[in-house]
Amino acid sequence: MGTGDETATARARLRLLKQEYATPGLRQPGPRTRSAPHPPPSAPADLAIIDHVRQAAREIVTYTQSVAPDAGPAPADDADKYEWCRRETASLAPQQRMVRDAMLIRHGLEHALEAGDEAVIRQEACPRCRCWGLFWRAVQQVAFCANATCTDRRGRPSLWTLRQIAEARVVARNARSVAAT
Repeated sequence: MGTGDETATARARLRLLKQEYATPGLRQPGPRTRSAPHPPPSAPADLAIIDHVRQAAREIVTYTQSVAPDAGPAPADDADKYEWCRRETASLAPQQRMVRDAMLIRHGLEHALEAGDEAVIRQEACPRCRCWGLFWRAVQQVAFCANATCTDRRGRPSLWTLRQIAEARVVARNARSVAAT
């Protein structure tokens, strides 16, 4: 159950976020024109991204220590915490591994969305109808299904949180592996 892809994806996306948005001095300001007013000075790094990275790292550490109390110390590098989590929780029961994998998938999606990559939602199947018609609504922080027949009881498009999308992917993967055996 789980090939480690979600660990590698979450780890790579978090590393990219830190390198591109949370490291002071890496991003160069855009060219200024004479007619444009000078913008007020800003922080050298995106503070919202830094907060996001810290929150994700904190969640990984807290989760790992709660399900594996004998886990060794967490690595200092935030991105390495994902591999540490997988290594320290390798002996969990199948249901617990499914919970872990869903969290790692959710983190990968969150990191991509923080970087402005909404296309990751299009690569996920709708949990209800299994079509590839999901779109991201940033204001509501949900994905909606564009399939006209995939609606709620009131006839509105189905809405899905990142947690629901991640859990659906893990359940579908688990169902395929059980059916294959």
